[in-house]
Amino acid sequence: MAPSRRRVLRIGATASLAGLTGCAGLLGSDDGGDSTPAPTTQGQQSTDTATPIPETGTPSETATPGGPNPELAAATGDVLSEIRWFATSYSNTIVQYRAHIRKALDTAEHLSRQTGISEAQVERLSSVIGELTTYIDERLDPHFKEFSGEYATQGPDIIVRELNSRLSTIEQFANTGDVSRVDEELASLRTYLNGLENPDTVNTLFSDSPIHDPLLRYITGTDNSPGEFAAIVLYRNNKNQTDPNEYYIRYVQTRNNNWNPDPLPFGSEYERKAYYQDMQTIFSGVSTSSGRQDRAFVAAHTNNDAPARLISIQEFEDPPGAANALETIIEGPVDTDDEEELGSHTWQRVFYFSELNTLDPHSGYLIYESDSDSIVYNDQGEPVRSDDSVIGDPESYEFTRDIKGDVVYAYLIQAGSYLVAMAPSLTIWNERSSDSRNALEQTWLL
Repeated sequence: MAPSRRRVLRIGATASLAGLTGCAGLLGSDDGGDSTPAPTTQGQQSTDTATPIPETGTPSETATPGGPNPELAAATGDVLSEIRWFATSYSNTIVQYRAHIRKALDTAEHLSRQTGISEAQVERLSSVIGELTTYIDERLDPHFKEFSGEYATQGPDIIVRELNSRLSTIEQFANTGDVSRVDEELASLRTYLNGLENPDTVNTLFSDSPIHDPLLRYITGTDNSPGEFAAIVLYRNNKNQTDPNEYYIRYVQTRNNNWNPDPLPFGSEYERKAYYQDMQTIFSGVSTSSGRQDRAFVAAHTNNDAPARLISIQEFEDPPGAANALETIIEGPVDTDDEEELGSHTWQRVFYFSELNTLDPHSGYLIYESDSDSIVYNDQGEPVRSDDSVIGDPESYEFTRDIKGDVVYAYLIQAGSYLVAMAPSLTIWNERSSDSRNALEQTWLL
């Protein structure tokens, strides 16, 4: 059933909502970036505190099997786990990677200054190189699969292979007593290691600005990522993490992208915090902190002119915990409509009242004729909406604004230990344009 305007007004809840357009067309949150969560509807739990979680290095490591939609749960776990790794572990992992390179450089430099090289010294070099390659294999390779494969010319696999080959050559000539050749190989090894430590090389091979595969594959749900697609991921670090930046926001896209998204305008922690809190507010009606272990947001884009399509991921301890959270949300001020088949899953239509500002051209406050309760439509039969506070007289109509605020329509689903919400909009589901789901159809959800 479609909610009437009068029924919606009786919900009587207020929250702050901001909308997105292009890559980051987002108005600031009403709280001005204060650490206090945005206002929420009565009975809602929208604070963003979470139980501290251990660092994870493998996708789906925290996912609990069972519950509804297990395949979607596994895919969602991959996405959240990888976002969490970049937000909480990436910076320190790169620091340690460069420290291992420095240790190998120092060892190679020490050996090159010796008049001869002993078996023990070669074993020392072998041990240090082994530590470096093991670190790459275990801590970096799982998160940078873009260059893996038979035809890769750079990346973790190639680095490990090259280091092992160079070490084998040094060992070979050390065993024959060819000191001059050992010196040449040590010099070549130092040059190679210096290149690996170079910031440009690190940013090329192990970038998080933007992030590439495998997170891109997890988000798109395919090995053939679309060229005109990018996503923004948002995550709030727990206090026990080592990264000093609490709010983490990054692009995820292919290096072969046919479209270069606008730069992220989040240079300061204050700006990242405000943006994250706006996302909290957008999904306030379908959020609860009760029992929540972790959460992240994804904004999917297809080009700079199309509005972002937003996704919220909340993780709970187990499927019963997620089911309890879903019940808390549904029994609160959030109302439900019919279910809808989207992709391979059945999504629950939900709606809730929010106070908001928006830049999304497909959203905005509904405009009613002043002498009736009728919605004004344009020549294409679409509801006329306004995204500013001006009350005017366009096209000879006498307009009056609805009360400040409107209904947010979204989709919600439980997938194992996760609650996933997507596509919050001020446009009701059946009035959305035919291309409104284009970006979502390029994600793992549809």
